[in-house]
Amino acid sequence: MRYLVALLFGLTLAGGQTPAAQQPTTSPNIAAVKQQMQALRTAELRYDAEAAAKLFADGFLLTSTDGNLYTREQFLKLVGDKSNPLELFEFGEMEVRVYDKTAMVFVRVHEKGFLDGKPYELNGRPTFTWVKQKGVWICVAVHD
Repeated sequence: MRYLVALLFGLTLAGGQTPAAQQPTTSPNIAAVKQQMQALRTAELRYDAEAAAKLFADGFLLTSTDGNLYTREQFLKLVGDKSNPLELFEFGEMEVRVYDKTAMVFVRVHEKGFLDGKPYELNGRPTFTWVKQKGVWICVAVHD
């Protein structure tokens, strides 16, 4: 994602949750959410804010590691900012849990780049929250 700030977002969900042992590991919904995650990764690596915008809800929020909130517009500025080069942005150990029309993604992220001319590298585990609207999975929140 771009910078410490931009690793992503999460909402707390309650009720109707299936225990982890009963969660399927594959389904059309899980595959679709993973595809959206890959589309987001690709958009960030290409500094393609327009492509990323199609993946985020209007009310999208990112909660950063320092507790700041970033709106959709603020985050998209980071995505499109080539002045802070992103050298590496990898996902690993991705787990997707689907609850009706809501999906939670728990993923390891390895990110490396430059921020204000200084190199940085981080390894984190953000949580992404996706909702299915009109048949399409869109990201509503990321929590770093």
